[in-house]
Amino acid sequence: METMRCATCGSNVAPKRRLNWVLLILLNVWYLPFYFLSKKRCPLCKGNKFTTKQELKTTSTPSTKRDREASDASTHMSEAEMMIDVMYDVRRIGVQAMESAYIVATSKTVDTVVSRYEFLSELYMGLVTQFATPTYSLHVQQAIDQFKAVRYNTIPEAYQMQLVMDPTSFDLPEFYTVALEGVAKRSTEAQVAAIQELKKEDAKQRRIAKIESDLRLCLNELDAHCKGASSYASVRERLETALNVIQDGRLPQLQ
Repeated sequence: METMRCATCGSNVAPKRRLNWVLLILLNVWYLPFYFLSKKRCPLCKGNKFTTKQELKTTSTPSTKRDREASDASTHMSEAEMMIDVMYDVRRIGVQAMESAYIVATSKTVDTVVSRYEFLSELYMGLVTQFATPTYSLHVQQAIDQFKAVRYNTIPEAYQMQLVMDPTSFDLPEFYTVALEGVAKRSTEAQVAAIQELKKEDAKQRRIAKIESDLRLCLNELDAHCKGASSYASVRERLETALNVIQDGRLPQLQ
């Protein structure tokens, strides 16, 4: 990948296109033409104007007053475009992060929590990257207001507010650890309740196999993403105990 000089921040970078996961999910393969037609941007400042090494060698310093004024105007325009990009990035990522965190914390389906956490991790890194921007707090407040407007009957939870207001202090591994134990408990309770209503043995066995599969998935996710969390060991012990119970032919109960 060719390294180019960003006209906005002056860094030598490899420009990249940004993948919009929401549009990809909504449009599926129809999103690909929009992705490949989108402009590549600087991974540091999100600028979209670059100069190649060859252009740097052949480009001369503006020699006349008119040339210098035109160059200054172009620089100011680039800065304005960058500020607009930052504003939309923070607002978009902020809303998506609050929504994704809520799904991870409350979903009753293990597969949903696991897939949504992957998306949340990317959003979290985007928030951390933009956090140093001077106007971050202003734009993230707009994201919070937009979230409240869309989910008018929902008051943001404390973890949602901390995630967007100060992502650098948000403990993502601990949040995911608690979420995994929560969804394991909700999923197991739902399956056990269904088993107690079933009469056919093969249907019961399918439900039991689902509980075991979900517990294994939660344990794998803990080991992959949460070893640094303060509650990792205790949560893992409780989930492993539940797995051992079901392997012994009994129905587990997660407290």
